[in-house]
Amino acid sequence: MSAIENKYQRSHNFFMTNASFLSTCIAVKGSSSANFDFWIIIEISDRLERKKSHMKLYTKTGDKGRTSVIGNRLSKDDARIEAIGTLDEANSFIGKAVSELDDELFTDLKRDLVKVQHEIFDCGSELSNTTKEKPQQLSEEMITYLEKKIDDWTGEAPALEKFILPGGSQAAATLHIARTVTRRAERRIVTLMNQEETISAIPLQYINRLSDFLFAAARMVNYRLQVRDVEYERSAKVFRFKQKD
Repeated sequence: MSAIENKYQRSHNFFMTNASFLSTCIAVKGSSSANFDFWIIIEISDRLERKKSHMKLYTKTGDKGRTSVIGNRLSKDDARIEAIGTLDEANSFIGKAVSELDDELFTDLKRDLVKVQHEIFDCGSELSNTTKEKPQQLSEEMITYLEKKIDDWTGEAPALEKFILPGGSQAAATLHIARTVTRRAERRIVTLMNQEETISAIPLQYINRLSDFLFAAARMVNYRLQVRDVEYERSAKVFRFKQKD
């Protein structure tokens, strides 16, 4: 591939993912795309690519204890930042669990956990928006999906009568950690909602259901690996789940 062809290909890739930018350029030019000076666009995209390659991971803008969200800058111990950070923590443990699961035995679970990771990002994105117009990224359908998986995995694992200790296999133990961090994220979101009346109820509902999803997933993982859950030895019979036929 020649240098010109390579440059063209890079510009094409750039505009395939930045169509709105191209439209803006055309509007400024005041002409149709057919009459637009495409070589100027190639040069712009090339400069942007070079700039991107020199971007640094650190910005130093948070050195004074404040950070940016959509529409504002906040103290890093603000309730909103606490909620978003705890979601990130839960997401990281879910990623760890994915890395510990066997590809063949847990194809379905790994797919669902990665789906959840994206949705946790959606949740964090919603919470990071302080503007009046807050596009809703989580949906009730996502919550319904979690509920279906909870029911499926609860039916797959042995009937539960007593409290169990978090643990068992390595992946199940990690899922239990993710569950407890998710519970903390739920508490952080409640704190934020008590301060901000404009926060949607959907993120809280999703995160509440997610902790149950992770509990059911951890039990299912132990069951498939033939690792027995350890019951809390002083637990009464507190659950009344019916075993599937």
